[in-house]
Amino acid sequence: MKRVVAIGLSALLTSALAALPASAQNCPEKPIRIIVPFTPGSATDVTARALAAVMTKNMGQTVVVENKPGAGGTIGAGQVAKAASDGYMLLANSSAHTVNPAIYANMTYDTVKDLPGVSLLAVQRNIMVASPAKGWKTAAPTTAAELDKTVAAEVKENIELAKKAGIKAR
Repeated sequence: MKRVVAIGLSALLTSALAALPASAQNCPEKPIRIIVPFTPGSATDVTARALAAVMTKNMGQTVVVENKPGAGGTIGAGQVAKAASDGYMLLANSSAHTVNPAIYANMTYDTVKDLPGVSLLAVQRNIMVASPAKGWKTAAPTTAAELDKTVAAEVKENIELAKKAGIKAR
């Protein structure tokens, strides 16, 4: 009887050891994609590329940054929201992510439920610059008509991009 138990335990142990390489998978097994919903060279893009370089070095797997700009970041974010939840597609976004639900009426995803935050990547300061020919020493003159025209043009452009993406803007 002891011999049968010993043979059984030996077979069980051999089976368990043979299965170890299969269960100890190398993760990640394929390249990771970081979607940046803004243009190349933007602050979010630069941050994502720095992160991708460190991730590639530390994990030994390629991490690729893909830019999917448009509609205030909702096009790229929508792509990530619809992707498989396997960790191979990430979203590097800006604070636009938090305000888009108030701007776009029919987004195809829920920013809180579909794209929960994982980590703060960076804190970026914004500055305003102007040509010395303008003679501006403070931001006060920019709060008048010239700034209003610029902002109105940018809002109009974002609304058009949203419409092309099938998103109804408010």
